[in-house]
Amino acid sequence: MLPDIRFQVSLPTPVAPIRSHVDTRDRAAVEPAYETALLRELELITDAIPADDLSIRWDTAVEFGMIPDLCGWFLDLLTRVGDAVPSDVELGYHLCHGDSGHEHFVEPKDTSHPVAVANALAARLSRPLGWLHLPVPPGRTDVEYFEPLRTLALPPATELYLGLIHSTDGAAGATGRITAALSAVDSSGVATECGFGHRAPATVPALLALHAVVADL
Repeated sequence: MLPDIRFQVSLPTPVAPIRSHVDTRDRAAVEPAYETALLRELELITDAIPADDLSIRWDTAVEFGMIPDLCGWFLDLLTRVGDAVPSDVELGYHLCHGDSGHEHFVEPKDTSHPVAVANALAARLSRPLGWLHLPVPPGRTDVEYFEPLRTLALPPATELYLGLIHSTDGAAGATGRITAALSAVDSSGVATECGFGHRAPATVPALLALHAVVADL
């Protein structure tokens, strides 16, 4: 692959598919088996792709709609699946609030919940944490939304990406969100709020071009 470019594989934690699609009565039996199978898939991926070409991203979105408070078992799960990634493979987390119909499962009042999860992961993981991605809703140009980021306690090598690019308001909207974010934290880079899914393929080239413009900002 090209230097400094990695192939990102995004995986859901066992919570999302099990709690979305398995009857409550059967979850206790199914979830451990699902986790075992998922980690086996992870092993096959990391065996097949050279470590310096690969980035594994654990996606959490459904979880933020289901778990109103910071729960020990949730942090244990995120730590467990993170530590399952070989230490020479880049590890990242997507801490989101969902993107069903471009709407969140729960509208965040600020960044306090993902910051708490991020800080817990940074303290708990036994391997390096490569990067984190945090969402920024389109209407949040207020400094209050970003204020909890002042308490973000990441290792120096961990990169922070803010999902503040929205095709609905382009570079002008992103500029307002960047200005507000910089009142609280420095970011390593920018991204969309929740990836490139749930959109028409024809819109992707313009979205990529918007990334280039906003990155230059």
